[in-house]
Amino acid sequence: SSAAFGNACITYDPEPAALFANPANLDGLYRHSAQFSIERLPMSDFRYGAAGTFRWRQFQFALGAVQHCAGNIQGRDEVGNPTEMLDYSNTAVGGGASFGMEGKRKIKRCGTALWKISFGMSGYFVAQGENFSDDGSGYTTNIGISARYGYFRGGVLLRNLYGRMKWNDGSTSEFQRAIAAGIGLEFCESHWIEASAEAKVIGRVRWRIGGQFLAAPWAAFRAGIDFSTGTPSAIDETRIAGGGAFYIKYAIPIEISYSAQYIYAIRGFGISSSISLNTF
Repeated sequence: SSAAFGNACITYDPEPAALFANPANLDGLYRHSAQFSIERLPMSDFRYGAAGTFRWRQFQFALGAVQHCAGNIQGRDEVGNPTEMLDYSNTAVGGGASFGMEGKRKIKRCGTALWKISFGMSGYFVAQGENFSDDGSGYTTNIGISARYGYFRGGVLLRNLYGRMKWNDGSTSEFQRAIAAGIGLEFCESHWIEASAEAKVIGRVRWRIGGQFLAAPWAAFRAGIDFSTGTPSAIDETRIAGGGAFYIKYAIPIEISYSAQYIYAIRGFGISSSISLNTF
C-alpha cells in the first residue's frame, strides 16, 4: 500500500489505488487487479477503500471508492492546521483510465523495456459533510503522466483540474487546483525511491519522500515521510510512515501490505493494511 508513502505516489505505484493518486500509474505490472484497504486513525473511525483495474490492449481501466474519513477528528483552518473537534465525512467514487507505451529494447539485467510512458485521467463523485450541516456533493478530475527511461522515473499530476461542489444551502465552491511533480529511481520493478513536491496553497509546498526495498521475492519493506514547508507553518501536517508487503503466489499473485504512521497533528499513530489480488 502507498500508505507508507503519504498515500500518493507520483512516479510509480502499480496498485489499483493509483486511481486516487496519479492515474497514469494505473498502467502497472498486472493485466487485471483488485485491491481492498482499511486504515485506522486515532480519534476517528475506519477508512475503507476498494479499487479494481482491467486491461484492454494498451489501455488500463479502473473503478474504485474510498471513504476518506469518518468520525471525530480535528477541524482545520484555511491552511490545513487543526482547530477543533467535529464530525466529518468524505466519500469519493470514481473511475479512470491510462494509456501506456513502451520500447522494444530491453534492460538486460531486468528484462523490462528500456523506456515506458503512460498518460492517465480520473474523475470522482464526492460527497462531504461536517457536523451534519455543511453537507454537499460534487465532482473533480485529475490528469497525470508517468515515464521511465532506464532506471530513472518522472511524473506530473494536475489535481482538481476541473470540479465543483454544491452545498445544501445552495452555494457552490470549486476544488483547489494543485500541481505535483516527482522524480525517482526504480530498479527492475523491485526497489524504488521517489521524491515529489505538490503546490496547492500559495507560499506552501507539500513534500513526500519514500521508497521500497525488496528484501526477498516474498517480502518488501517501505518507508516514507510526508511534510509541508512555507508560511504559515504547516508542521502539523507531517506524517512519518513505515511498512512493507508480503507476496504470495497461490493460483494468482497476492500482495498483502501494511504500514504504521506517526501523525504529528494528533500526536498519535495510525495503521493501515491492504490486500491486492492480481492476474498476469
